[in-house]
Amino acid sequence: MNTKSNVDLSRRNFFKIFGKGSVAVGTIALIESCVKKPEPEKLLPYLDIPDAIIPGVPYYYATTCSGCPASCGILVKTEDAIARKIEGNPDHPLSAGKTCARAQAILHQLYSPDRIKEHLLREDGNSRPISTDEVIQTIVDKIKQSDPKKIFLITNNITGKTESFYIEFADSIGIPHENIIRWETFSFSGIRKACEILFGISSVPIFRIDQADFILSLSADFLDVGPVLYSRWFGKFISVDENTGRKNRFIHVSPRLNLTGQNAQKWIKVKPGGELLFASLLLNKLIDEKFQDYSYLKVNVPAGLQDKYGISPNDVELVAKLILSSKSPLVIPPSCGFETNIYIITFLLNYILGSCGERITFDPSFSYDKLASYSDIVSFANKIKSKQVDIVFVLNKFDIVYTAPNILRSALKEVPFLVSFSYHQNETSDLAHLVVADLHPLESWGDSEIVKGLVSFYQPVIRPLYQEYQAEDILMAVANKVKENAFQYQSFKDYVFSQYSDEERVSYLEKGGLFRFDLKRSQVSLKPSVVDLLKNIEFYEPTQNIGLSAYPSYHLYDGRLGNSPWIQEFFDVSNRVAWTNVFEISKKTAQKLGLKNGDIVQVDINGKRVELPVCVYYGVVDDVVFVSVGRGHKKYGRFSANGYNIFESLESYDKDSGELLYFISNVSVSKTGKRLKRLTTNEGVPRLLGRDAAFFSTTQSLPEQDYHKKIKEYEEVLKKRFQKGDWEKYGRDSGKKSQYKWGMNVDLDKCIGCQACVIACQIENNIPFVGEREVVWGREINWIRIERYWVSSSEILNKSEHGGHSLDDEEMFPVFVPMMCQQCDHAPCEYVCPVYATAHTSDGLNYQTYNRCVGTRFCANNCPYKVRYFNWHDYYKNIPEPLNMAFNPDVTVRSKGVMEKCTFCVQRIRSAYHNAKLEKRDVKDGEVVPACAQVCPTEAITFGNIKDENSQVSQGRKSKRIDWALKELATDPAVVYLEKVFDGDILKE
Repeated sequence: MNTKSNVDLSRRNFFKIFGKGSVAVGTIALIESCVKKPEPEKLLPYLDIPDAIIPGVPYYYATTCSGCPASCGILVKTEDAIARKIEGNPDHPLSAGKTCARAQAILHQLYSPDRIKEHLLREDGNSRPISTDEVIQTIVDKIKQSDPKKIFLITNNITGKTESFYIEFADSIGIPHENIIRWETFSFSGIRKACEILFGISSVPIFRIDQADFILSLSADFLDVGPVLYSRWFGKFISVDENTGRKNRFIHVSPRLNLTGQNAQKWIKVKPGGELLFASLLLNKLIDEKFQDYSYLKVNVPAGLQDKYGISPNDVELVAKLILSSKSPLVIPPSCGFETNIYIITFLLNYILGSCGERITFDPSFSYDKLASYSDIVSFANKIKSKQVDIVFVLNKFDIVYTAPNILRSALKEVPFLVSFSYHQNETSDLAHLVVADLHPLESWGDSEIVKGLVSFYQPVIRPLYQEYQAEDILMAVANKVKENAFQYQSFKDYVFSQYSDEERVSYLEKGGLFRFDLKRSQVSLKPSVVDLLKNIEFYEPTQNIGLSAYPSYHLYDGRLGNSPWIQEFFDVSNRVAWTNVFEISKKTAQKLGLKNGDIVQVDINGKRVELPVCVYYGVVDDVVFVSVGRGHKKYGRFSANGYNIFESLESYDKDSGELLYFISNVSVSKTGKRLKRLTTNEGVPRLLGRDAAFFSTTQSLPEQDYHKKIKEYEEVLKKRFQKGDWEKYGRDSGKKSQYKWGMNVDLDKCIGCQACVIACQIENNIPFVGEREVVWGREINWIRIERYWVSSSEILNKSEHGGHSLDDEEMFPVFVPMMCQQCDHAPCEYVCPVYATAHTSDGLNYQTYNRCVGTRFCANNCPYKVRYFNWHDYYKNIPEPLNMAFNPDVTVRSKGVMEKCTFCVQRIRSAYHNAKLEKRDVKDGEVVPACAQVCPTEAITFGNIKDENSQVSQGRKSKRIDWALKELATDPAVVYLEKVFDGDILKE
């Protein structure tokens, strides 16, 4: 590899050329082959400060998220040349300035203490570090000794110019294109196969949630594992008209309430596999009611099967009625884990309803059409076992051995030469003969065209922490040694840049991509063979035994974020358990098996015995054990081992699509006699029990609500409280005046409970993880707590009703209540602190002076909202290097014995004050956005100056749905809540 260059493209000169854009240009990862490698620089202090760097001033780099294959655009905040925080890219059509929880956590991958730091060559059972030049020569020698037709590449979902590069690399070596295997755990094989069967196109279409007025979910998980685009659209879909009470409707048909289902207005329970039967019955019903022209699409449903699956004719009737009364209905299938037939019936429903081409976009669509299915991986494993494979390059960046079939795990051990390109240790690299230390995506160049015309770019945001070359640079050097001048470029960065014009490169660097796509209407037509196909649709009898069903994890996705301790401590969005996966069972099943929360059971799955704790969860059907994917890594690092990898027990796949099936019809469950002292869950008391802790109304009662009456009643409560004492005496200087008073609105109707705000707050404010043991003791630290209350239909329709303690008396609905410090004007915490560590600012903030706090915890005892957290230990000392590089330098790291809480991101407020003062102006509305509000994909949180009548937060407080947490205490909080609105008509059905 050439390490000499006459090009004078130093860091300073590059910034001079490109540093004038609205977003900074990442150049930190320039490699030796592009320029001469610079001598190491000390970050601070500077003797000769680079022109574009001001110590303490953040810069933002536009790049692409690698938390899942969706390739959403992100901005990475860097300060002093270190990546500190991730936000959504406001220019990117998918993210539009928002992110999910996974995107927030990819910094933990970058700074993982378990990253691979050097290249390793394994020979005769021993490993030794080797140089990059040795890596290249070793690979070249092996290629020259092998038949190119026996060389395979396993990549992730490569698209755009990156895909072109790999094809050119294969051509230079003589590797057939079919030997490039693109693998993603969730390959959408069922959706692609159904579209191919029905319409002749292998496509993963885009579901236009924002254009629907009714959604039927058939075990859909678009809020769980879909791109943040779907969450943003869902925020628009669920918006309510306060004057008319009109609201779009959403029904979830599934055996389990996932994050998507918890946001539905009705959950129709079906046994696993019942989604296909329900959809078929609905299709027949709609054809009979209105769409007689499609009578040839009716499905022959076996008699008596409906009762066996527990499907009520009234539920089918209700959904048909709601669909026929809507103008733009949409039916959404699951992403993965099901047989092709459910996807076929789903698209047939959409076809007769006119959704295909209107609310379902096939051109453009998501670029998943070349992904290998589970059965393709099985076929590849069989090739290995039959000696048809000499060399395998694994360039997946994630762990294929962890998620792939068992047969591949064993087959890879028989590969003569296995090369793993990875930035993180994992099970694949543990098997490899050559481990190449790759760069993290935040250290790399590249691109992704996840939708045709939507090109998202990767650029480095930090100088590589360990090695200097990304995988593509090494492969380019290999190709040039095997075939002279195979590539005419000195680096992969040059290769990518050469594919675009100068104007496009500017967009690449400043905006994070080229956004030239249009979600246009695209009509599709059914293939004639569909009629014969429908005659052969198979329906299966529901299992009479205990079954097991796996499901994707919202925060872990397929497990790729499993070594982030913050993600591990992230409470599951459904069962509310942290640090492990569990076997979810219903209350009835628990009683039947004699089990309680925390009991450790043994489940025999396909001959494998698995022990996990039990979690009794309302949102699952009887006689089925549910378990999430993403846990139980063996070689992924120090934080990833808890739980069980359910992929090891899933072996069946659909004969049509090759999709891995997530349901096992027969498992045995037995008690072990062991139990956890406390299941690490933050569910608390799930019922309201007559308390006014959650705020909700109905579409019928909302138009009748009187905003002025609510305000008057609230003011009366405050006046009564003042009569009991002069609160102005306690810790506040009433003489100070400010033109600002900061407040927050939380719209419960838009909060989907995803908890992206929780992890964004943790990263922004240096909140430590405390570990599993401390969580068991209830010592977790989350400045925002997403409380979930289950309410019954009778409680919703009749608020005066107390409601029961049990979650099984009747149909229940969750209400998510984000609970942070309320920044009370009359804060109970302030007047009990003996050292005045907590007090009030003139702009309305309840602040905490950390170096004054002596840890009496009186403030926590007196806080009615329970939003103050105590540091029982120096938790930050448990954070291994270099994970601490993600700390925000603008926020104090708290030590043992100190109380902490939400500050409304005071560091952002003070920064806005500073900038406004320099520019001799007032702080503008929207200039201060806390981390929670910035990340929220549904825009459930708004923030601003409530003294400004025209501010967004002030306008939002004129809503009929306004309410205050524990308002009877008259603490006068700066946080107000807008009620969640339920559809009363559906509740009465």
